Order: sequence, then C-alpha cells, then structure tokens
Amino acid sequence: PAESNLNMSADWIVRPASPQDAKEIEALLLESYSELLKASYSKEILDEALPFIAKPIPELLNCGTWYVVQDPETSGQQSIVGCGGFTPHANGKESNNFDGVLHLRHFATSPRYLRRGVGKTIWRRICQDVDSIYKEQDIQMEVFSTLNAEPFYHSF
Repeated sequence: PAESNLNMSADWIVRPASPQDAKEIEALLLESYSELLKASYSKEILDEALPFIAKPIPELLNCGTWYVVQDPETSGQQSIVGCGGFTPHANGKESNNFDGVLHLRHFATSPRYLRRGVGKTIWRRICQDVDSIYKEQDIQMEVFSTLNAEPFYHSF
C-alpha cells in the first residue's frame, strides 16, 4: 500500500529560489547529478564536472524565474526536492536586449522523487510565468542539456 503511493503526485510547494536556499540546493544538485548522470558519463568526467555543475548559480538564486520545489511532508528535513527555471539570456550572456528566446536553466530532481511530477510541476510554473510576463509575444525556449536529460526536455 505505501509502495503504491510512490508514483502519485504530491501537493508540491513551488516558489522562486533565494540565496538562503543555496546550501540545500547544492546538496540536491550533488545528490541528483552524482546519481543520475553516471548512466551517461564516465566516472572521470563526473569527477571533473561535478564540482562545477553541482553548485547553485548565484544569478539564478536572485532572478525570480528559477524555482525550487519543496515536499510539504518533509518539514525540518531537506525539503527541496527539485529545482529549475528560465532566464531571458543564456548562462553568462546577460543582456538587456530580449531576442524572444528563453533559456531553461539548471534543472534537477532528487533521485528519491523521480517520476512523481516534480519536473512537470516546474514546467507548469514556467508556462504560467511565461504567459504572464511575455503575454502575446512569440517565444521560443532553448536548453543546453546533459545526455540523459534530453528525454525529459523532449517530453514538454
């Protein structure tokens, strides 16, 4: 019975990330990328890449469109189980000129919460915000993805 609830969607809490979330996000990124990326990358590549990719990007913690997902049932423990969002510019290419392309950024889900709707919850929030912020503009989205995340992004 308890096992059958694993695939059910929870009432996730979705909110913009903040600098106060940095340590918990770093733990999530390390947990997620260490476990999930080993299916597509060698140990040598991961040993070199993880110190860089498993860190929260400071600009995302302040942008208002990069989100964390919290499990409401884990108060007092690590409650951030997913993260991801978008910016109007690619990593490291901040500009005041919006070219109609939004960039999906730095998604991760705890391996313990895979296939429970965490990523889809972030996607829905992105769609709500894009509709609200960019109203009737013709918007495209772009992502630079790891190999094993490609099916996730294609599902949208």
